[in-house]
Amino acid sequence: MAAPEIAIAVDFGTMSTEIAFLLIGCAGPNAPQNQRILRTWPSDGGETRTENYVPSRMAYAAENNVDHDRWGYQVMPGMNSCSWTKLCLEANRPRQQANARGLGDDIFHIPHGMNAGAVVRDFLQQVHDHIWTTAHFRSLQQPKVHYVFTVPASFSEPAQLAIRDAAAQAGFNDGEILLVKEPEAAAMHVFESGHLSKLKQYEEIMVVDLGGGTVDIATYTAVDVKGSLIIQQSAPAQGRNVGSSNIDRKFHDILTLRFKNKFSKQSVGRTGPGSYLMETFEEIKMTITGDEPNSEKFRFHLPMELDNPDPVHYDDVAQEIILSMDDWRAIFTPVLDEIKEFISKKFSDSRGFCKYIVLVGGLANIPWIRNAIRQSFHTELISVICTPQPELAVVSGATRHAMSGPLRLITCPRHYGVGNLNDDEITWLLNKDQRYTEGQSPETAFTLIHKDHDSKFIRIPVYGCDRANNPRFVQGQGVMSLDFFTLDLRTVDLRKLWHREGDDGRLEYKVEFTLQMAFYGKEGKLQIRALTSQGMLIGIVKEMVIPMPVPAYY
Repeated sequence: MAAPEIAIAVDFGTMSTEIAFLLIGCAGPNAPQNQRILRTWPSDGGETRTENYVPSRMAYAAENNVDHDRWGYQVMPGMNSCSWTKLCLEANRPRQQANARGLGDDIFHIPHGMNAGAVVRDFLQQVHDHIWTTAHFRSLQQPKVHYVFTVPASFSEPAQLAIRDAAAQAGFNDGEILLVKEPEAAAMHVFESGHLSKLKQYEEIMVVDLGGGTVDIATYTAVDVKGSLIIQQSAPAQGRNVGSSNIDRKFHDILTLRFKNKFSKQSVGRTGPGSYLMETFEEIKMTITGDEPNSEKFRFHLPMELDNPDPVHYDDVAQEIILSMDDWRAIFTPVLDEIKEFISKKFSDSRGFCKYIVLVGGLANIPWIRNAIRQSFHTELISVICTPQPELAVVSGATRHAMSGPLRLITCPRHYGVGNLNDDEITWLLNKDQRYTEGQSPETAFTLIHKDHDSKFIRIPVYGCDRANNPRFVQGQGVMSLDFFTLDLRTVDLRKLWHREGDDGRLEYKVEFTLQMAFYGKEGKLQIRALTSQGMLIGIVKEMVIPMPVPAYY
């Protein structure tokens, strides 16, 4: 029997790091059946944090009053920590140059006697060790491992190799290490996401990766769309050193200009990444739209000893910094202008053939940024699309680069969905005429309440529809009852789930799971699976024979 294979993608970013993995040929009850995002991370005090990412942050015990080195969510506000170290890896970009746009020298703090590569190595070692302590991997016997590290398109070759060298020294040399440019990895995800169903031959797609420290762009041309989708890269991926970190820098620039050394001399623990100040700024930054009234004010708690502070900018009683909407415009506008200028240049290079601009990356989560780009470029002839969970597009696409062979895209012949358990509504999982990657499954989350002594076999109806628009209810025109999928709760330890006593005295358990549908073109089958939140199968995999179009390759 061939050894199991694992593709592990590491999107080591300026501000955060994401991990995705895909197991191939791995059997057993604890083996996830589809690509997964690593979502559990160690936090302070032995607690576990559940997020799609971990902060790219390192704090050394020798520089803090702690008994061991801290990383990610373990780094607490006030600690002397290393952040944004990735930006210091450029061979021709020393710390002083990286710092030229603000935030103070401490933000690029490197402990005495170390360099940026050593700090990145130590952080990645923590990531490596954490990966291999998760339940998904502990039971695997001598797997063949492919690691994929994503790198910005703007990085020079020495900087890219510095990431690979740091990864090898951190323990990732226990498998193959591959490098892929971030926008190219994101493009792999975009083309299998089903958002380009109306793509025509020779039209171009621009994938814009809006990251923490860089913005990268790759453009692709649809060579063929009849029966199969064939994509080729039409221009090399390029990047600019502008991103979410520049917004943070502009925030610091305003405060430094306004409060002089009363602010600039504050410790990095009080004003740097992870501080209470920047956590508050991050929360507002991720929700502000730019459409708020000019009268709205935003407050940030930071005690400072100011001489005759201007009450417009600082509340001396509450010890709070006050920002206006004009301040926010001064923060966002320069960064937006640079991003839009870069997109415009790449758009001009396409000579008018670009019909889709697809936004990915964590910066695309910010409404102000996303809306401004749409307002500037979206027209009747150009569609600006933002993928769901854009911060995961790069890492999701990167796992594909570890596997040999081209991607197979299949055009969905009809709508496919399942009936809800409590009413007559249908949840559609696959949409007619959209393209999906063979073997890869869109996931939809469900919750059911299971009562003690009820049957642990739950039948879920499967529906189809050939009409262009899928109806909402079972009674809708064109809805076909195709089959049933059986959920088997015998494999679930209900005692570990949230539960309560119901009105009838029986215990009620909250069961959370995801349903997946995947095409397998050679067999002409649609496969349905149910997974727990830990990625474990619930019940028997359902396979249905369906009319299968010719798969596409790219």
